[in-house]
Amino acid sequence: VTTGLSIYIVFVVFAFLYGLFVKGLTVWPRIIICTMSLSIILYWLWRLNHLHGMEVLLPVLSLIVGVAALISKAKLKNEAGFLVILAADAGAIIVENLMRIN
Repeated sequence: VTTGLSIYIVFVVFAFLYGLFVKGLTVWPRIIICTMSLSIILYWLWRLNHLHGMEVLLPVLSLIVGVAALISKAKLKNEAGFLVILAADAGAIIVENLMRIN
């Protein structure tokens, strides 16, 4: 389990670096990409270290930024694939935590 999660985290780090360094993006798409990826990276690092708290805050932040991107109609046609994966991961994390409550 840890190997697959580590590979996923590495690719999310690549998405974060893409948001920082790719040319041709304006500020708002960079903020969207970096915030969504950083919140998922921090969540999984938090969980790998078995720390408690903030388990729902970071995925909710990721989804809020994703909704803001949709509302503002940010031009992220090429980046939509990995942003949808990040949003699906955040949604799955929230559903998992809701199931754990009941």
